[in-house]
Amino acid sequence: MKCQPFIIKQMDVNTTDIYLMTDPPVLKDKSACWIIDSTKNMTDARENFGSSPVLINDKIAAFMGENQNSTIWVYVFSSGNPNEIIDVYIAKFPRGTPYEQVKTQYLTPQPYYLIFKIWI
Repeated sequence: MKCQPFIIKQMDVNTTDIYLMTDPPVLKDKSACWIIDSTKNMTDARENFGSSPVLINDKIAAFMGENQNSTIWVYVFSSGNPNEIIDVYIAKFPRGTPYEQVKTQYLTPQPYYLIFKIWI
């Protein structure tokens, strides 16, 4: 499982389309799934990765409520099989960008903090 917190602003949710994206876009690992929550509204509701990208504005807005800024957590679970490695991105695109143009090759990765939890 990978867990990444990120700070989101209400303005971002209102003015951009926010996607959860994987590379490759169609995963070999059928057990791979994800959760989005916040410290004030935690959930165990896992969602399987289907095809990528997944628009997540509504989910983020639900966790933010009326807050102008919020820390959102993204959890990514996989089988751990090294032959089924995936990269996961959270990306903002201008509102209304055609779905066909939402691709990982248009991203410039940014550094971030990553917290790993491992259970044996």
